Amino acid sequence: MSMAKNPKDKNEFEDYVGSELRTPEELKIGKDTIGVTDTMPPETLSGQELKQKTNPVFMAPGWLGVPHDFRMLISSLAKEGQRTLSMDALRGIDYKEIFPDIPPEFKDFPKAELRKAAAVIAILEAKGIDKIDVVTYSEGSMYMAMAALLRPDKFTKNMVFVAPAGLLKFKKEGDLLPLHAIHNFTKHYLAHQKLMKAYDKINPPDPETSPEINNERIKHTISTRPGKFVAEAVAQAHYSIDTLMEKLTELGFNISVVTTVEDTLYDSNRLAGDGGTIGQGSTIKKDMVKGVYSIRGGQHGEITKNVTIAVREALKAQAKAA
Repeated sequence: MSMAKNPKDKNEFEDYVGSELRTPEELKIGKDTIGVTDTMPPETLSGQELKQKTNPVFMAPGWLGVPHDFRMLISSLAKEGQRTLSMDALRGIDYKEIFPDIPPEFKDFPKAELRKAAAVIAILEAKGIDKIDVVTYSEGSMYMAMAALLRPDKFTKNMVFVAPAGLLKFKKEGDLLPLHAIHNFTKHYLAHQKLMKAYDKINPPDPETSPEINNERIKHTISTRPGKFVAEAVAQAHYSIDTLMEKLTELGFNISVVTTVEDTLYDSNRLAGDGGTIGQGSTIKKDMVKGVYSIRGGQHGEITKNVTIAVREALKAQAKAA
């Protein structure tokens, strides 16, 4: 973590945020290494003093995601005095050291997601952070929900899920084949990479940390550890987030959801509608979601570029209700 300077203007501040996200701190946990970004807000911006907010917001990336996915949102929150954290942990870490005794009711948590949930808790412990607010994207919603259920003491209970995983659309009932899941996830990942290149036309990257180099790192990870790659796809295909949200609600968590009507990967209809549940055929009850923000944000892999306003409103509403 490097403390933000007092930038002369917003352009200088954007350069600082870009540098932070492209050069994550390496945190060693046992045999594993996690990339961590810890973006501190400036004390002043353009000559105006910023009121610093108390709890950091942890941004949980989606499948194959990196902190840079949240660049626009992180920059926007920092300008309001908000510290943010995120992680680059494609495979997570050994979860048994962080969660040595998993309660029986959580024994069905997929190991692929537990590895990432463990990485979140390890970061908080290493940095001495008491509690966090949460913003997640896609798969991040699953492993962050699991982290919160296993260690609720580290969370303020305010969570914003952006296009959450665990609501997968299938071609037909029971279509849970890994190849189908991988095909769909990969298609949306490629759309996401197109978005990252658009970011870099606005803010050119350093030559040594370009998206092309990052893509090569991801390809290497997939090719050298294909088993975990498949396990993550299967976990997202098989595991429903409904159960996680129900358990979080029982613990008093406040969950808001940001979704896009164009998302063909996950079923946003399960988060809207009338009746006892939210969405036809869903087990997501209305009292499990405090607010649903539906935006026009493109396909699943493109939504992060359009969620800044919706997420900020959701966080403000949760803070006000607390």
